[in-house]
This record gives sequence, structure tokens and C-alpha cells, in this order.
Amino acid sequence: SVTGSVDGITKAVELMLGVIEEPGSKTSEGGSAALNPGMASEGTGQSHTLKLVLDNNQVGRIIGKGGSAIKQMREESGAFIKVEATPTAE
Repeated sequence: SVTGSVDGITKAVELMLGVIEEPGSKTSEGGSAALNPGMASEGTGQSHTLKLVLDNNQVGRIIGKGGSAIKQMREESGAFIKVEATPTAE
């Protein structure tokens, strides 16, 4: 997990992706871009997935009224954004 300010988390993710995409690294070859060519990183032919764990209120704000907020995020980013429910422990 990565914990910190928004700027800190953003920088950490950028740094991690930079390491993953270094030429010659084992993780820079292959990947899932062949399955999702539209989701590939610019110039690399790769796709990466970042999973966030959010509470219901946060998810509601991400989705927005009628899905308007998540639709705008998808359009602006060009990324595939999917909300998945996680099973709750009983």
C-alpha cells in the first residue's frame, strides 16, 4: 500500500511505473496490452492496473450523480475505470 498526501501518492505511482517500464526489465515485456490495446501506456504498448480501496461514500463521489463524475474521469484520462464491490466478511 502507499499512504501519504495526494501529491506524494501520485509521485510514488509515477516512480513505480517508471521502474516497471524501464527497457529490459522483466515486467516491461509482455504485459496485458495485447488483451487491451486501447489501454496501453503511451509509447510502450503496455497496460497497468492500479486498484484503490475506498469506502462507500468515496465511491459514491467518484461515480457521481448518474455516473457523471466517473464518465468525465474516463473521458479526460482515456483510462478504463471500473468500480467493483468487494465481498464483505461475515
